[in-house]
Amino acid sequence: MGKPKSSYALWIIGHILRALLVLVIIGMCTVLIWRMAFSQRTPSALSEIADNKVLSAAYEKNGNALTILEQEQVKYTEGAENYAYFNLDYCYFIKEADQVQLLLFYNNSTLEHLAEDHQLAEVPPRGAEVFSLKLTQYIDVTPADYEKKDKDDIVTKERVITPTSCEIDTNSLYTFIRYTFDGVELVEDTVVIYLDMCYGEEMESYGTLRLFHRESVSTERALSETEKEIIAK
Repeated sequence: MGKPKSSYALWIIGHILRALLVLVIIGMCTVLIWRMAFSQRTPSALSEIADNKVLSAAYEKNGNALTILEQEQVKYTEGAENYAYFNLDYCYFIKEADQVQLLLFYNNSTLEHLAEDHQLAEVPPRGAEVFSLKLTQYIDVTPADYEKKDKDDIVTKERVITPTSCEIDTNSLYTFIRYTFDGVELVEDTVVIYLDMCYGEEMESYGTLRLFHRESVSTERALSETEKEIIAK
């Protein structure tokens, strides 16, 4: 392209401005990619299972051979009022230990929404145990002589289980919490298991995730060598 004879200075300035604009766009894209790639990265301290007395006892009792069951469930809240407020990184059913371990994480914006929805004076602090969790297990106890109206017409009983422990970590955008639930016996007649994130004295659910359903596909695996080392310590 030839240089304009009468406006060479403007031509130079225009090229400089375009170059600066390109650099700004590249910088913004770089920041966005960094946030997407690294902000949801699971903290290494919470990326593996946690040991406790129940798990250690089951490990020893079963000759160091424990089974971890997982299911493909939706890993974020789907409601119009709480879409993606809560997310699951993993959920492990450790069958021989009657234990569930899961890693829950949520964005800083979830706390901001909570403050707005509950008209709080200030946004709850990051890195704190803001929500109370409960796991509800529904078990099929339908009598043999029960006359069903359809296949989903069953009699169930429910068991509500609260966490044994939790561990919290944060980064610039997210709070990560690993929870351990003991006493979750995955009996054959288990229909479904839900996880509720509750807030307030009335334990009102602020979000629900399905962890297990008897018609969903399950995969089972043995402990990894890393998991064995964690329990054996």
